[in-house]
Amino acid sequence: MKTILRILSILLLIAGLSGCSAQKPAFGMDHRGAGPEALYGQALKALDERRFVVEAAEFYLPKGGSPVKSPSGSYISMQGNKGIICLSRNVFLRETWKRLNIEDDTAEMTEMERKKNGDRQFFIKIVGPQKGEEREIILTLYKNTNKCFVRVNYYRSSHLFDFIGYVYPAGE
Repeated sequence: MKTILRILSILLLIAGLSGCSAQKPAFGMDHRGAGPEALYGQALKALDERRFVVEAAEFYLPKGGSPVKSPSGSYISMQGNKGIICLSRNVFLRETWKRLNIEDDTAEMTEMERKKNGDRQFFIKIVGPQKGEEREIILTLYKNTNKCFVRVNYYRSSHLFDFIGYVYPAGE
């Protein structure tokens, strides 16, 4: 009887511990268990192949104030020459929905000069179907991580917003 109780206790302990580890990934790892260097390699490959999604995590609006944590659903992506900007209504309450979401089948992307600290920068141009929907994006991928800083401007004009995000291969 004691043996059965010990076995049950051990099984309950194992089940409890595995539940915790499944809910919260270890520091420096994503939900798939990849470490920072692996994530950096995946992000860089996805950017080079133009098959990526940048999930927004925290917005910085031009009028200042506190950063706005992004609800799920805000992202910028490219698959080949198709560029998409999709932003949550919860972050941009006063903007019209048409101006938040832009798709472009002729999006352009070029790599800019590498920064001295090893960060990589990319310039992306996405043009929507309506006048005034052109966006210039400067994406800075931080060295040895998939974390990035994104600055979005109106085309050849003023600053729209910035955000901190994470680069993932498209479709993952």
